[in-house]
Amino acid sequence: MKNALLQPDIKLVAGLGNPGNKYSFTRHNAGFMAIDRFAARHGVEMEQVNPDYELAEFSLKGRKIRLLKPLKFMNNSGLAVARIKKKYDLLPEEILLVSDDVYIPLGKIRIRKSGSDGGHRGLGSVIEEIESRNFPRVRFGIGPSDEGVLLEDFVLQDFRKVEEELLHRSLDKAVKLLDSIIYRGIDSAIGTYTVAKKDEIINS
Repeated sequence: MKNALLQPDIKLVAGLGNPGNKYSFTRHNAGFMAIDRFAARHGVEMEQVNPDYELAEFSLKGRKIRLLKPLKFMNNSGLAVARIKKKYDLLPEEILLVSDDVYIPLGKIRIRKSGSDGGHRGLGSVIEEIESRNFPRVRFGIGPSDEGVLLEDFVLQDFRKVEEELLHRSLDKAVKLLDSIIYRGIDSAIGTYTVAKKDEIINS
């Protein structure tokens, strides 16, 4: 990203998921997977600071970026996000959330600058705890759900073997997208990616 300027607004990137090995490869943990891969890309490891969250810190162009994985279950994800927001005196606009989205097919990603929780309880918890909907988010497609399977059961299923290649390609794409948002800003990332990858990146 030659000559790119680091977007000063993004200071925290938080991925949503459920703690524990039981859930590590489930669809609902796509946010955790993206954060882990993003951390690896930048040569840092997530560390469990306390029972409530894992955190990593690193610098890009002289600016400190923090990565967060809440360790409460999904419905209480907002508690850790609010705690870090308060600790580092962050604005909602400085927090970038990464979560799964069952209504988006695997292989596609949606970028939004703000909005409702869309029925996602983790996002709902964040909105409630930080008392704002005005934070950017990357929603990672994990659908479509299986016919006849309840959504709450489907999101807790592991990804299938036949989906693994597409999953890993999508995670790599998500990591590049996070880099772009941090470096160039949300508006530029939306413009660049929705034009260049209009079949993969959704802005709506």
